[in-house]
Amino acid sequence: MAITPSNITDTTGTRGNPADMALAKEIFSGLVMEAFDRKNIGLKMVYNQTIENGSSAYFPIIAQLADSSAAAYVVGTDVSTTAIPVKERVITIDQPQYVALSISRLEEKILAFDTRSKLAKQMGEALATKIDKEVFAEILVASQTSGTIGGVAMQPDGSEVNNDAISSGATPEAKGDALFAAIFEANTVFKQKDVPGDPVVVTTPANFNYLVQSGKGVHRDFTSGSNGGVDAGTIVEIAGLKIMWTNHLPVGTAVSVNAVDKKLQALAFTEDCIGVVKLMEIMTDIDPLPTKIREDLLKSFYWIGMGVLNPSMACAISGGAFA
Repeated sequence: MAITPSNITDTTGTRGNPADMALAKEIFSGLVMEAFDRKNIGLKMVYNQTIENGSSAYFPIIAQLADSSAAAYVVGTDVSTTAIPVKERVITIDQPQYVALSISRLEEKILAFDTRSKLAKQMGEALATKIDKEVFAEILVASQTSGTIGGVAMQPDGSEVNNDAISSGATPEAKGDALFAAIFEANTVFKQKDVPGDPVVVTTPANFNYLVQSGKGVHRDFTSGSNGGVDAGTIVEIAGLKIMWTNHLPVGTAVSVNAVDKKLQALAFTEDCIGVVKLMEIMTDIDPLPTKIREDLLKSFYWIGMGVLNPSMACAISGGAFA
């Protein structure tokens, strides 16, 4: 009995060119997303919402009722209602962002390695880096944003904590100790503002290593054995805040502390400090170029917007003069 082979594509009865196969596109797209997910950390740390259409998403902001709104009730009298302001924050979708490359299938036959998987990795990492930079830049904006909307104090303002010794410390240990103290201060600020959620701290690779070398960060008298150590070169958390590092902090943007520009050293925040609204998730297309001989155009793109949701949930940690 003859065996009927399964076609790679489910749209025609014959095998097409590799770049025309549905499976080829699916595999390439999967490689892009795999590289993106491996590289990107910022998108997973903030609020995400997907919309089907439109150009903006609206988020209602309800003011916090003061305890003074609670009143004693006199039997037989009417109750008095309390007016509570309701405002909104709007996040608008930005222009689509894309990465595009062309590849010759003729040259692919000459190369001794899997060209497309390498290109997929590069495209995924490029998009991941760009979104990371946008996310952390928006968190910094949140830390510098007022909670007053339309002339009404709806939320606490964003915060900044400064310790110049993070920059000027004589040794890595001194710099780590200064950042250690600043993280505790940021945690205090969050508690004083009744910020819900689990705050995290994201800092630079150098500062992360200073924390590991701090006399307190992984000291056996101050931390548990599960908090990292100099042998592993890592530290897990300080003051209940998870510690992470990235090369994508907006260190080139000044932080205003008492009208003096300071250098950004870290960001402390919780998930709802900013929002990411997605009109289109990361997508990938592979199209043959009609005027070329066996050459394909590879495109990966997304369509999103970002904005501040609650500035009280973001705190910029700075130290040293901005130059």
